[in-house]
This record gives sequence, C-alpha cells and structure tokens, in this order.
Amino acid sequence: MVEALVLGVEEGRVRLRGVSRSETEWTARIAVPGYRPTTGDRVLVQEADSGTVYVTGVVHAAQPSQLVAPSGARATVEGQVLALFDPGGALVASLDGATGELRISATSDLKLSAPAGRVILSAGVDGSKIELTQDSIALASEKARVSAGALAVDAIKADWAVGQWELRAGRVIERAMDVFHDVEGLLETRAGRLRTLVSSTLELLGRRTTITSEKDTRIDGERVLLG
Repeated sequence: MVEALVLGVEEGRVRLRGVSRSETEWTARIAVPGYRPTTGDRVLVQEADSGTVYVTGVVHAAQPSQLVAPSGARATVEGQVLALFDPGGALVASLDGATGELRISATSDLKLSAPAGRVILSAGVDGSKIELTQDSIALASEKARVSAGALAVDAIKADWAVGQWELRAGRVIERAMDVFHDVEGLLETRAGRLRTLVSSTLELLGRRTTITSEKDTRIDGERVLLG
C-alpha cells in the first residue's frame, strides 16, 4: 500500500501519481464508499492480484465534497456538477462543468439587481436566442426601448392602451380580413396624394358631406345619380 496524489478523474476512474515515487502513475478504481475524488487529494492505493489498482483510503482531502452553512444551506460536488441547495434541501443553482449549463431556481422570488450598473443578458453564439416562457410576464418601466434588426410578434390577441401613439416608418403595409376604426373625435389624414381602390362598392355615409377643390372636381361613371 502506497500513498498517491490524485491528478484527475476520468470516466469513473482516478489518475494518480506516487508521492514517494513521483515518476509512477496509475489509473485506479475507487474502493472507498462515499468518497468523491478531487484533484489534489492524497490517497492510499493498493494493487490487487489481478493487477487492478484500487483507492483504499483517504489521507487528505484537498477540498470537501460538501460545504454546509449554519443556516443549513449547502453546496455539493457530484462529478462535474456543482450544486447549491437552500436550507430546505431544494436545488437553487447548478453548474455542469462538462456542458457549461447553469441553472438557477428560486423557491421564492428571484431578484437580479445592479444598483450602480446594468443587468445584461446575452447569448453569444450565432443563431442563439434568449427565451422567456411563462403564462404571464409583466414589464414595468418608466422608459423602455427595443432596438432590433427585425422584430416579429405572433399573438392570438394584442391589446394596446396608450396615451399617445406615434408611428414613424419608411413604408407601412397592413393586411387584414377586416379593419374597423372607431374614433370618437376627429379622424384626419394628411397626404401628398390619396388614392382609394375598391374592387366592389364604396360607401360614404354622413349627415353632411363637403368636397372642396382648389381646382377641378371630376366625377366619372357609367351613370351619375344625384338626389
């Protein structure tokens, strides 16, 4: 039985180097119940008659596999995964060292705060995206701005309630089965030219109708009925 230093863990086996014989290295299996090896641990190893090398004891653990706070919250290391648990044992956060995936879960409120800076969410590879999935999402801000090369909104129903609506665009194209405008006050259109194309019937209904032209007024039809 000799003392060895843990160099790393690969596929359930431990890479070791002898302490007194630094030129000697082994790949060993763990024979200590509950032991999770960490790089830097000093362990005892023994070779079986079959030639297989086993870790049979721990002389010194470089890092504890679990840290427990006085409140009962704890952090654990399980293979490549670092996990953080609250005092009730619920998983709060986990980091998978193999995939780089980080998960954060809160049993109560989850708050992100940067009083002196900004909160930035980014996904840095081509084709990646940030997804928010929830039955209801509320955004409250004194001022909000969205800047994007393209913006698409898919919704079964969209409601807008604003004090003033101002739209600026190079071109506005609307396509719909039916469009209804209900204006209590004034509806005014200002344009360099105005053209309305109707494939069937055009109806203008009003209590009074006034058409004023600075020059010509032309009415052209197969029949013109007045009165």
